[in-house]
Amino acid sequence: MDKISIFGLIVTIIFIFLVIYSLENIPFPSFQNPKDYSHFVSIELEPMKEYSQFLWEKRAQDLIAQAFLMFVAAISCITIFRKEVKEK
Repeated sequence: MDKISIFGLIVTIIFIFLVIYSLENIPFPSFQNPKDYSHFVSIELEPMKEYSQFLWEKRAQDLIAQAFLMFVAAISCITIFRKEVKEK
């Protein structure tokens, strides 16, 4: 392994530990009890009201999925643009 690969591995491991630490120790507003957001949207139909309430209550899963996708996209970009060694 070259120096760039070792540095990338160290940065990735540090990033993973920081994410785990922040998820465990820093309060995340989406993990608190859900609030009533039904007054933001006036909907007369009951199924639409329930669907809207579901979307407002389940923000934690949405945010975690978005963070995971951004991390995977960054790793993919790094993989695409990595330095290749020419064989002689």
